[in-house]
Amino acid sequence: MEPGADGRHRAARYLASGLTDGTLRPVIAGVYDGLDRIRDAHRLMESDRHTGDIVVRR
Repeated sequence: MEPGADGRHRAARYLASGLTDGTLRPVIAGVYDGLDRIRDAHRLMESDRHTGDIVVRR
C-alpha cells in the first residue's frame, strides 16, 4: 500500500465496504456491557484462551 493520505483513504473505503457487505466479519471473543465488567474482560485477555477481539461497551 502506498504511504500517505491517499493510501489511508483507500484502506478505509476497503474496510468500510467489506464490513457493510459482509465480506469482512470481525471475530469477537466476548462482549462485556459496562465498565464494571472490565475485570472479566481483562481476565479473558490474560487467559490467552480467546480468539478475536474483546469488546467493552459503556
